[in-house]
Amino acid sequence: MGQLFDADVYRVGGEMIGYETGALIPWLIRWMMRRDKRAADQSKGFIRHIHKGYRRSTDRHMECLEFLANHRTSAEASFERLDALLLPVTAICAFRHILPVRDQGGVRSYDTVFETGAGPLGYFDALTQFTLPITVLGWPVVILRLGQDGNGLPIGAQLVGKPGADVQLLSLAAQLEAVLFQPVVPSE
Repeated sequence: MGQLFDADVYRVGGEMIGYETGALIPWLIRWMMRRDKRAADQSKGFIRHIHKGYRRSTDRHMECLEFLANHRTSAEASFERLDALLLPVTAICAFRHILPVRDQGGVRSYDTVFETGAGPLGYFDALTQFTLPITVLGWPVVILRLGQDGNGLPIGAQLVGKPGADVQLLSLAAQLEAVLFQPVVPSE
């Protein structure tokens, strides 16, 4: 399971997101965003890599594509005997809405740090710690509702299927949901 969460997966995933979304952002804005180190410092595992991808280096993009192809092949081989993976959605419990410290035309910055079992994580890193590695793989995902915490906020998990096995994943999710949320029949 460790290969899913290797540092290179986050680096390449972020760079790919930056490269691809950067095509929609004027070069001057991308340049200014890369120069503003606050967001990258607050999110070393996600935003920093996106900013690197904003450079739009074709050579680097090709290296990332090669890494992703090899990573996907390796992950498929590692998990060929499994029908699905059940993983957390985030590294933190659900929380009430937090306002950004800055919002520049929809580009938001947060200075919130969450304490987790893996140590302190910034806002974006905590939210993407378990989703980005699956996004990089491109595997299908269903979010399962597991219940609510003491504050009435949702608790869930991501059920990750194999490539091309979307129908099987949906069937498995329906079966799990039926078991998890069976009506309670009072005993006589």
